[in-house]
Formats: sequence, C-alpha cells, structure tokens
Amino acid sequence: MTSGNIPSGHKGWLVRFRTLNKCCWMLYDTATPGLVQLGFFLMESTPGKSSTSDGGVAQQVSGLGSEVLQMVFKFHCIAQQEVLSQLLNRIITGCNSPSVDSYFRLLHSIISSEPQVVLDSLHQVREAVSYLSLLPPAAATSLLWTLQPLVKISPSFRDSLLLVLRKSLFSRQPEARRSGLIGYLQLLRSEGVATSVQSNWQLCSSQAPMTSSSANEALCYEILGVLRRCLSQQDTVRVALYEGLSDIYQTSPQLEEPILTLLLSQFNHFYQHDKATSLPVQLANCVTVSHGEATRVEPLDHLIRSVQLCVTCSLHRSSSSDKVVESCVATAQARLDDVLVRMIRCELDDFEIDTAADYSITGSVGMKNVMRCFIVAGMYETLLEYAFVAGEKSMESCQNVLKIFRGYQLVVNILKEKGVIPAGLAGSKKGVSTKSQKGPHSMLSLKGLATMLQALISDELPAHQPGLGLLRESNALRSYLVSTALQAVHQFSDQTGDDHHQLATDAMTTLGRCFYKLMGGRVLAPQSGQNKKDKGKPLLVMSVEGLHRLMLIMCSRGVDQLCHFLSALDEVTRDSSQQQIIHHFIRHFQHYVNSAVAGEASVLGNKETQLLVNLIASLSAQLDPSQLLDQVHGWVKTICVEWNLENDVNLTKALLSLMFTTSSQLSPDLTLLRHLSEDVQYQLGDIEEDIQVAESKHFSVVTPRTSEGCVLSLIYQQTEQALEIVDWLIDHLKAEHSVHSLTAAAAGVWPILTNQMSPLSIHRSDD
Repeated sequence: MTSGNIPSGHKGWLVRFRTLNKCCWMLYDTATPGLVQLGFFLMESTPGKSSTSDGGVAQQVSGLGSEVLQMVFKFHCIAQQEVLSQLLNRIITGCNSPSVDSYFRLLHSIISSEPQVVLDSLHQVREAVSYLSLLPPAAATSLLWTLQPLVKISPSFRDSLLLVLRKSLFSRQPEARRSGLIGYLQLLRSEGVATSVQSNWQLCSSQAPMTSSSANEALCYEILGVLRRCLSQQDTVRVALYEGLSDIYQTSPQLEEPILTLLLSQFNHFYQHDKATSLPVQLANCVTVSHGEATRVEPLDHLIRSVQLCVTCSLHRSSSSDKVVESCVATAQARLDDVLVRMIRCELDDFEIDTAADYSITGSVGMKNVMRCFIVAGMYETLLEYAFVAGEKSMESCQNVLKIFRGYQLVVNILKEKGVIPAGLAGSKKGVSTKSQKGPHSMLSLKGLATMLQALISDELPAHQPGLGLLRESNALRSYLVSTALQAVHQFSDQTGDDHHQLATDAMTTLGRCFYKLMGGRVLAPQSGQNKKDKGKPLLVMSVEGLHRLMLIMCSRGVDQLCHFLSALDEVTRDSSQQQIIHHFIRHFQHYVNSAVAGEASVLGNKETQLLVNLIASLSAQLDPSQLLDQVHGWVKTICVEWNLENDVNLTKALLSLMFTTSSQLSPDLTLLRHLSEDVQYQLGDIEEDIQVAESKHFSVVTPRTSEGCVLSLIYQQTEQALEIVDWLIDHLKAEHSVHSLTAAAAGVWPILTNQMSPLSIHRSDD
C-alpha cells in the first residue's frame, strides 16, 4: 500500500495508537518494538517536504509517525535509547534523504520535551556530533539548531561541541570548515550567549571572573576571536561568515559593535581611501592568477553587502545610547555613501572591464575577467538596495537607484553576450556556473527586495510619489525586481530554523502580496506607447509562477500556516474560517482560469493557466469534504465536459487530474474513470480493428491528440490506484477475519487455562 492511499483520518489513527500505547506499557517485548518500527516506517514512506497536490496527506502520514515515536519515547523508558539511537543514525546516514527534515523536527521535539532523558544518553549525541564535519552544511546547520537546548543546559556537552567545531573549522575540507563556522555562528546567535555581550568585547576572556554571566561573556569573546581567524580562510568560508554575521546583527542588538567593527576592519583593507581615485575599492587585490589558475581572494561584494545590511538595520532601529556603536555606524555609513557616489561616476574602463576581452571560463585570463565582472555586478546590486533603503524613497535616492541599475545592466549584458550566464536569466551574478537554470542567489537581501517591490506596487504616500514614479517608468527595473523575486522564491529553503528563518518567512509573505497584486493587473501596468502584450505578459507569468511556488511551500507546512499566509494576501478573509479562506482564493483563481478557457481578453497563456489549475489543486487538497469542495469538483468537471482546449495536453492533464482528485476526496467513484475510458476508446479506436466502437463524448477535452498525450496515461494511473485500494481492502478484510478467528479461539481456550492454573495459584498461596 502506498502512502498516498493511507486513509487521511489522521486523528482517528492517532487515537488508536495512543490507546494501544497505553495498554502495552507492560508488554514492551511484544508491542512496543512494533510501534517503533511503525513510526519510522511512516516517516520514511513520505517525504518531509512535498511539492505535490497531495502534500497534505503526506504531511499527515509523516506527522502520525512522528507522534507515535514521541508517545513511545515518553511512556516507555526501556525504548528511549532505541528510539534516540535509530533517530540519530538516520540523521547521520540519511542526511540527503527527503525525510531528514522530519527527523530533525522529531529530535528537536524530543530534546525540548525530555531534555534530561536525552542527557542520560549524552554519549549517543556526542557520537553523532563527532560526524559533524562529514555532513553537508545544510544538514549540519539543522543538527546544530536541533541540539541548541542541550548546549544551554549542559556545559560538558557545550565543551565537547566546541572541540568538534574547532576541529571542523580547521579541517582540510572546505565543506567541513563551513560546518564548523555555522556551528560557531549559531552559538553566537543563541540567546543564552548573546545577551551578555558588552562593548568591551576586545578584552581577553581570562580577565573576567568565571561567574555564570562572565562565563557566557568569555565564550562570546572566544567565538569572536575564532571568527576573526576565519578571515584568512577560503573565500567560500568568508562568504558564509559575512552572511552569518549580518544575520546575527539583525537579531542581536547586543552584538552591533563587535560585528560592525570586525567587518569594517576587513573592508578597510580594500577601501580606496584616496578620494581623488575614481575607483572606490582595490579590485585588483580581490582576484589573482597563480599557477595558471584564477582565484577569488576576497568576496568583496559579499563583504560590502554585509556592511550595508548592518548599517540599514541600525538606521531603522531606535537610537543607541552607546556612543561607540553610533560611531561605528556613522563610519560605516560614510564609507558606503562614498562608495555609492564613486561607483556612479565610474565607467567600465575603471574596473578594467572590456567588451573585447576574453571571458572564456576555460582559461585563467577569461576566468579572472569573469570573476571581476561578478564582483562588480554584486557591488552594484548591493549599492542599489542601499540607495533605496537608506534614501527613504526620496527623489535623489531614486535617481541614484536608476544610475546604479544602469551600471549593473552594462556588466550583466557583457556576461550575457559572452555566454557566461543565460540571456534570459536575471539575477545570475554571484557565480560562474551555468548548469542550474535557476542560477545563483541574487545579492539583494530578501527583506530589501520585498521592501523595494512593495514600495513600487503599494506605496501611495504623496511624498514618495515623485521618486517612485521615476522607478515605475523603468520597465527594465521592474522586470528585474520581479524576476529576482521569483528567483528568491525558487531558492527559498524551507528549513527548520530560528529568528532569521522567521524574518525570511515574513519577507516571503510580503513577496506573496506583491505577486497577488500583480496578478490583478492594476499595478506596474505598461506605459502608453508600449506593447501591452510583450510587456505585461512576463510580469503576469512570473507573478503566477511565484505565487504558485509560495502556495506549495505553505501547503507543505500545514493548513494553519497556509491560512495565515492567505490572510496576509487579502484582508477581506481575516474574519473567515480556514475553509472559507481557502475557498475564497480558489474562487479567485477560478475566475482567471474561466477567462483563459473562454478565450476572453487576457494575457494568460496555457502555461500560466496550467499553473493556476495546479495551484487550485494544491488548495483543494486542504479542503474537507463539504459543499465548498463539491463546488470545486463541479467547476472542473464542467470545464472538462464543455470546453475543447485546442489539444493543449498539459492543461488537459492538469484539469483531469484535479477532477479525479476532488472526486476521490468527496467519495471514490469509478464512473468518471469509465466515461473517460469510453471517450478514449472512441477517439483512438479499439485494439481489435473489427470491433465497432460506440460513440462516446462525455468530455470535450478528450481529443485524439490529448488521448495519446496524457489522458491514456492518466487512465492507467487511476486504474492502478483503484486496484491498490482494492488490494488494501482485501488485506484489511483478511486481517479482520483472522482477528475474529483468534478471538473466538482464545475465548474457548481461556476457561481451560483458568481451570488448570487455579490449583497452582492456590498451592503457591498455601506455601
């Protein structure tokens, strides 16, 4: 039986397992091992994150397995070490499996609810941590976050972890170094460490008495000293360091001065203090060629990005009473302002960027030129965000944004002309690989990108309109922002995380609101004299795709998170129930699909219509069987019956799949499958040429082309699922019959056993 066919009555199954768990607390050898195996089986059989329309059922099955294991761990002391051992083994050996995120969530729940029990098995946790350097950085990050509660309550475990992190940080493997760095950053970010940092962070830790508070402070000093040593490691390690420090800066005000001081000291090595020089940075020191190989010595664009994120964060915070912090922020802001002005004045020749130069990634010279272009493009992007956010939408700041964006376009156009990045891929600046169609991350931060796009779409303050009007007139800028937002959504990692993860989720919600408004066609409309079809369609396509991706992410998190996200998109739904909220958006998207299918004036193409149908399918999976779901089923069935979609195979498959899915949610019925099979047989003919096939036209979407392209394969899939359900039912009936037989047999044997054991009991009592 596949996971998709498991009954979706999650609560009912959970009640049964809870009852079994309470009844078998004295029968560990017979029942509890089976519950442990069942729990891990359920978690392994379904992925931790699902991007399909049945993600709700998959999440329920995985959650059911997790709750079974939590119950066993809570009530059965003898099974605790076995559950913990298997869980840690699966995390270490299966760190690349789809269900590893579910394991991390389960481990975090166990540690949070039963920390003392886990401490009793601390040797198992230490053994798992010893493999930290062998894990991918993403898995190492999740494992370290999961173990944070133990770090706060166990000094011995914290010391062991610090030793492992130090070994990882100075390993020969770059990935191991990144894992060690991530661990130190998480320790620095944790509330127990960060709250006690003072401005005199440069003092030696041995000068402080080892009280509880000073011990935390000493640990902070040690971590900051280790992080400073990371500035001499590979550029990939420093990229992770810069990103981590800027994230901590935004969530830990106590660390403002030490972080900004560290970043500024590194930036001063590359800052051109002579203002008579047009180039604001020493770009020649960032990329070198040694032994015929080009190497990026300093990721200067990431360093400037980290500094600007810290500065803009401080500008939006309340004024600090610490004069040292104010001085650091003022110095950093002055540096950024100077770099911004000088970058606007620079020409490509100042960066030694020539359109006639070699940009082949197979040679050292071409590779060096490519790396220089990526650094310069990244600097332009970073300064674009800084000019907009720090300038507070003034006319001057918006003019600077356009000037910086023009410089960015010149560099990126060269890379596109030379074939370094795909011509249709915006946001590909950060690396040199063209293997991934999604491209590397943009240098714009999620929060900055969301702020800029929201201002262009929603800001109606009169004081901001002159500057924002200039930006709205730039078709290239708005397309760049929307495409970069789409790229950020695709690259958004839905990891179990901390405060920064919540900040990223908030930014994604803001981007969702922007996509939703862009779908309405009321904002960022093409200016007069432009081809509306050419300019409007890409924005709409990207908006539909971005919203579709965000909906899938939220559906995988559960109905509560989904409804919270949907309520943020449209305030009309704030006072509605969860089912009404979901159905409200389904009706909204149905309107777009109806317009596209009917051929009304719309820029929606077949691809966008298919995305909307898939989006409706994802939302429908969250509806309970009711009149709301019946409306969705009736709507999609009407389209399939009445409309000929001009042989659009993909759209036809999406609509038919939605029809079958909603039908199975309401009440499994094979009538639709029979009618669809009759239509296909009529369109393609019978396998026996002599047989005359009766005319059958139940569904207008079924044509000879769609029958061969998708309908036939869909019939096979639905038939296989129906047979699996039948097999499951037969097995269930057999098991039920066996249980009844055993019960009847036990009822007959029990009186005999009672009569035989009674004399023994009496004899023992007499003794």
